[in-house]
Amino acid sequence: MKMSILSHIGTGIMALIMAVILWGFAYNQNLDEAKVSYRVQISAPQGVRMARDSVTVDLVVRGPRGLVEAFRNRPLGIIKKQITDAEVAGLEDTKTITLQVTRQDVNGDKRLVFAELPLPVTVEVSREDTRFLPLRFKTTGAPAPGFSFDPVRSFVRPVTVKVTGPKSVLDKADAIYTEDVNINGMSLSDRWDVPIVAKIDGKTVATDNTIARVYVALDRKSTTRTLKGIPVKVLAPVGYQYKIAIEPATVDVTVEGSEQAVVTLSPEQISVFAEVKAGDRPQESAYVPWLVVLVPPGLTAKAEPANVNLTVSAP
Repeated sequence: MKMSILSHIGTGIMALIMAVILWGFAYNQNLDEAKVSYRVQISAPQGVRMARDSVTVDLVVRGPRGLVEAFRNRPLGIIKKQITDAEVAGLEDTKTITLQVTRQDVNGDKRLVFAELPLPVTVEVSREDTRFLPLRFKTTGAPAPGFSFDPVRSFVRPVTVKVTGPKSVLDKADAIYTEDVNINGMSLSDRWDVPIVAKIDGKTVATDNTIARVYVALDRKSTTRTLKGIPVKVLAPVGYQYKIAIEPATVDVTVEGSEQAVVTLSPEQISVFAEVKAGDRPQESAYVPWLVVLVPPGLTAKAEPANVNLTVSAP
């Protein structure tokens, strides 16, 4: 009786084990699908430039669940494709080449199915060339009031840059540029390290320098203003005893300098003098001295008329 019970228990255990094995086999063999990613790495013959050398594609894989799960958990796959010499023979301008990703490019159990394959992958190629192009820069914004950008005294270093890129692009390029330099609100000349833009007409190029030194020179804006009726004063030696008459008694003064200083200048800040010398004595004809005009530092001025009639008579 006891052996009979043990025999039944052993049979049950064996049946359970077999059921688990059969369930696992059925599970693994049941069909499943998953989305998997591949990086397609593209290479080209020497002297051919590509807009991109890799692209990531997503593929749907179908097959037995066990194989699909193993495929889903693998590292990112790499597919290598080569552009042949025949495909770029006679290449002068930019063209688009289509490469086909096929089932043979994808490693994996033959029972796995990739419905999208063959899959076209496009890449833009062009004939590569190297040139030395002038380096230039542009400015944005405006300096502080009273100042102006001086392009003649401003410059960038290096003067030229070695550029490698599509031949068709370099054939038309007259220069390569740095990033724009913002001079908004500047009031002093200054210098910056500015990145070189590795693009020409929207096409990516390679440069032997990535940073340029830009020197920006500013000038004070110069303007003129005429103030009328400025009185002429007499500058005589100490103890000078003769009577002096001036004709005309007032003159017009034209001032030149920075815009801000000229606009804010008041008549009280201007002094005009006619100088009397110690040896000047009364005489029938008038002396005609040149006028001296004094204005604040940074400004220049001249009087109109530039000299006056100075009459010396007895006290």
